[in-house]
Amino acid sequence: MKPKGMLLVAVCILGSLTWLARAELATAKDWPNEPIHLLMGWGAGGSTDLISRMLSESLSKSLKTPVIVENRTGAAGLLALSLVSKAKPDGYTLGFMSCTAITEKPFLREVPFDPIKGFSYIAQVFNYGYGFCVKMDAPWKTFPEFVEAAKKQPEKLTYATSGLGSTMHVAMAKLERKIPGFKVIHVPIKESPKVVSSVLGGHVDSCFQTPEWKPYVDSGQLRLLAAPQKERWKDYPNIPTWLDLGYGVYAHSQGAYVAPPISRKRFAVS
Repeated sequence: MKPKGMLLVAVCILGSLTWLARAELATAKDWPNEPIHLLMGWGAGGSTDLISRMLSESLSKSLKTPVIVENRTGAAGLLALSLVSKAKPDGYTLGFMSCTAITEKPFLREVPFDPIKGFSYIAQVFNYGYGFCVKMDAPWKTFPEFVEAAKKQPEKLTYATSGLGSTMHVAMAKLERKIPGFKVIHVPIKESPKVVSSVLGGHVDSCFQTPEWKPYVDSGQLRLLAAPQKERWKDYPNIPTWLDLGYGVYAHSQGAYVAPPISRKRFAVS
């Protein structure tokens, strides 16, 4: 994210936190007078974590109080969101949300919060980008070659993502339903950088992940077989999407910041 965009997000969050703090009369007068916690459902070092740490620095300077990023991994980001949803709406708790947590996951599994009433929604930050990669010395030069190899040996080839029920995992499950005989084994790994290192180390055959893989593709250690999203990557115009390949499936999610829910009654008396 560009600095100008980060500044805009910081302004949005400042306004929302002030609104939340006003809802709690005891703290409205001297807010903020203690650290603000930003709960992150993904591991340290990934793209989401790095963007949130950039934002926390901007907010810390603006508010003159520490904004602390806490990595609370588990349940593909749902654990951290559950903690945010249950927190006191006093302006001291924020959370990061991959928006499939409210648009998709509640239809696939029970989630520990109300998707509609469980949060105060602050700002969308970016759209996630995705890539499907293998090691450079892997035998598959294209994604259709990987698919054909998997069809010949069902449930033998593996792919890693950053979590069970993640956007990538769900998109791959949809693809398996689309392609007769295509079946691969999912290996969930909590931290995004470790997803990529698992491919580099030969522990899994492939990874389907946000762009933590990019430096390794650029350096020639990984091969990008597909961009399983709506549009091709501008940096890799020759790499097809799954839509280009005729599969009719893609991965899509926005990244956003949320806070605990605030009731109309609380706001009315603030």
